[in-house]
Amino acid sequence: MKKIIKVLIVAMAWLCFSMPGVAQQYGYGVLVDSTAQSGNDDDPTVADLTFSGYNDFIIDSIVVDASIGNYCPNWYSLNIYVNGGLEHGNVCNGQYDVQSLNGSTISYVIVRVESQDNDNWSDNVTVTNKTMIYYHYLMA
Repeated sequence: MKKIIKVLIVAMAWLCFSMPGVAQQYGYGVLVDSTAQSGNDDDPTVADLTFSGYNDFIIDSIVVDASIGNYCPNWYSLNIYVNGGLEHGNVCNGQYDVQSLNGSTISYVIVRVESQDNDNWSDNVTVTNKTMIYYHYLMA
């Protein structure tokens, strides 16, 4: 009886270690949304985007494509916030990486691009916010 149990244990161990590893498979995607808001730079003008309900998606990276106008940084600039925290301050037109949420789920993400007055003069601006959230998810 002991010999049969030993043979079964050896056989099971051989099967477990000789089988090729079963790797987890992931799917990948990107969520994209955009908005533009006009107003005065000293109000400030705010362009918010909200992503929510994607509890199974894990953030790989966030890229914010933001713009305000041609007189940046002399007259005005931009501040970029994610979930209330300042990620990039006093920036001009361009794409900005946000890494503070990498590895988190997309259960609730707010990306805000906000004007900042730099010359103490109220200027008309259009603030744009195009946000791309790159993610992965475990395939069943």
